[in-house]
Amino acid sequence: MQKIVALAGGVVLGAGTYLTQLTPFGWTTNSIATWSALAFLVGCAGGRPSWRVATAAVGSLLLALVVWYGVAQAVNGLYSASALVTAVVWAVGGVLAGIVFGLGAAWWRPGRTAGPAPSASRCWSRSSRWTGCTGSWSSARPARA
Repeated sequence: MQKIVALAGGVVLGAGTYLTQLTPFGWTTNSIATWSALAFLVGCAGGRPSWRVATAAVGSLLLALVVWYGVAQAVNGLYSASALVTAVVWAVGGVLAGIVFGLGAAWWRPGRTAGPAPSASRCWSRSSRWTGCTGSWSSARPARA
């Protein structure tokens, strides 16, 4: 499942980002938050936190970058060898975001078998009463100290 999410997500994000930049809504996809969300999604689709989860998240972002430049070249023929520096900067950002958000999602994922204990703020939120640990709504109030 993780490989499918990584491959499909990379292609859709790369092409979708460039194509939406041709509209007034381009700012919604050309954001580090949007790209990091893909790494997080890939991490959630993976298993325990490991180098495989990080590699899949990094690979999905690098694939999105390659697809973005490919679509840009196919649509407008905009890029030459001078764009290599910009692509390398984005690739480094993709590697860092993939590792951080991919592993972070694997650690965050409810039901995981490795990693640190979930934080109290993730398991209980007074405002929404959503228990991230069990993945359900709860009406019970936590005990007060």
